[in-house]
Amino acid sequence: MVTHTIIARLLVAVLAVALLSGPQCEAKDQVKRIDVLAEPINHLEIENMTAIRFTGGLSLRSGSSRFGGWSGLATKDGGTNILAISDEGSWLKMSVQYNSSTGAPVSVRDAELGPLHDKHGKSLRSKGKWKANSQKTWTDAESVVYLDKSDANSSLLVSFERHHRVWMYESPDAPATTDDSLDFASELLKGYCEYNGGAEAIEVLPPNSNSLVMFCED
Repeated sequence: MVTHTIIARLLVAVLAVALLSGPQCEAKDQVKRIDVLAEPINHLEIENMTAIRFTGGLSLRSGSSRFGGWSGLATKDGGTNILAISDEGSWLKMSVQYNSSTGAPVSVRDAELGPLHDKHGKSLRSKGKWKANSQKTWTDAESVVYLDKSDANSSLLVSFERHHRVWMYESPDAPATTDDSLDFASELLKGYCEYNGGAEAIEVLPPNSNSLVMFCED
């Protein structure tokens, strides 16, 4: 449903500021199930957007030390399945349950968290590419979109800033790939975007086509 898709997209604002609660010890750079606590948001002011009706939202928290910094979010199956990517090189998958009467999201389940990889299948956070308080040159993912929204097994496009590029992933835990068209898109970003003002949003338009629209932050 359209309402579910709108709600799911609004969740990214909540994800981006989610607080950590009691980080737990965990193996780094491995795909793992995590517990996510969802608290309802019953009201949200949306100025100058009269066509949107806010029906509900969720504030999400987790004890995982890698939870947070979510920059981009993609949905499918009417907003019931969500994929988020973070500016520290991680991805998060989960399912969202909705109130059948109001359409408001009420809970999440089956949350999995893992690292984004480079073209060689190595975590972007590994081998000195990521360090706490660094400039996040390689990990700074900003936007994610399904290449074909009608395909349940669709590949993903992920945009990164600082080291500007657009990479393709067959699945969140797969190695990155690229082709001539994505290399060209990456070169455009390098020429037009500021260092820390890269492609904050990308979209395939019209749906399921080969046309990619990119929006620089600055």
